[in-house]
Amino acid sequence: MPNLTLGAYDRFNYGDLLFPIMLDASYARIKNRESASRLIHCTIGKGDMQREGGVETVGAQAAFQSGGQKLIVGGGEVLGAGWFSMWSSLQPDWMDSAVRFTRKGVPRRSREWFGRHMLRGYWEYPFVPDVRTIKTVGFNAIGATHSDILPIAEQRKLWEIVAKAAVATVRDNTSASIAARFGLDLPVVPDSAAAILDLPRFKRQREVAPVGGGSDSGPVVLQMSRSWASSCSQETIDALSQIGTQVGGLVLLPVGLASAHSDQSGLEMVSRRLKCASTLVIPKTLDEIVTCITSASVVIASSLHVSITAMAAGVRVIPLVGVKKLAAYVDTWGFENETPVSGAAILDMFGSDDSEACRRARVDRASSMSVAAQRATRMVIEKTYELLPDATV
Repeated sequence: MPNLTLGAYDRFNYGDLLFPIMLDASYARIKNRESASRLIHCTIGKGDMQREGGVETVGAQAAFQSGGQKLIVGGGEVLGAGWFSMWSSLQPDWMDSAVRFTRKGVPRRSREWFGRHMLRGYWEYPFVPDVRTIKTVGFNAIGATHSDILPIAEQRKLWEIVAKAAVATVRDNTSASIAARFGLDLPVVPDSAAAILDLPRFKRQREVAPVGGGSDSGPVVLQMSRSWASSCSQETIDALSQIGTQVGGLVLLPVGLASAHSDQSGLEMVSRRLKCASTLVIPKTLDEIVTCITSASVVIASSLHVSITAMAAGVRVIPLVGVKKLAAYVDTWGFENETPVSGAAILDMFGSDDSEACRRARVDRASSMSVAAQRATRMVIEKTYELLPDATV
């Protein structure tokens, strides 16, 4: 039977596209590059993201028709993910208003039934498999910070499935604490994307980043989700405008371009409010996103994986407040001066001392987290696919 992975690889959302790439790289190192075997990446929808730099995918509905598979759930906030959210992320932009109205006006249970019906859902939850249909399952650096939106009974059911997995790791202390409430003691490991710049594919981006000996005098890059941008306070706009004025303008980078994740529309709103020059860069591939982040001097972001990439590059990052999974990750792996902020605190953090010792600490962290992420990803692959004797994190 083929070795499978499962994730939201069929939409242009930066973090989702990274997971299978990181798994492929680790799997290739274990099996040797000459091996003809490869991972089969399964998705809920039918989107093809290969032109955008994603991996080749197959529909999960077809892949799971027979039993006996070995499956890794790619990572991310899989325990809080629902069928309606997955369905809505695959709809065209003109559906966004209807999706928002449905979220507000239709009970969650009815939304979930509709989403599961439309996507021909195979399990009760999109990314938490019914283990009776799977030989072995592994959960790779998952997050659980959004799982508290579910009733306790549902959370318990989800964690019972995770407990039966061959292996499971979480990417932050908050998720580990939530798992512990349900009797699970899970290892905390960096997200697999912490090793992104050690992939041959991103050699050129590594060379321009501080971790590769490059300069840290590039532009200031701003990324915001649409929801963050739509609620952006005037105090935050003023702080960003002052930063932009100091550095000659901001680069605005949308990384979630799937429906219901459209950073572009949010950043267009922000651009109209800024009192400084700004350039909106619309990436066509995830490689372009990596290039923009690694060549920056400072990255201001609400996206977890933009922040993870900046940390992997040794680039200075200013996380934005109000995003649970981002706050949990930087609380676990960040420095004291990387606490999420908004308003005037963004300007204060930007203007704080950034000595050579600080820059060296970021580069050292990037290297150590890459090693830890690679080791942890390899361990999940080995245990789930039963390739080698058990390893430890």
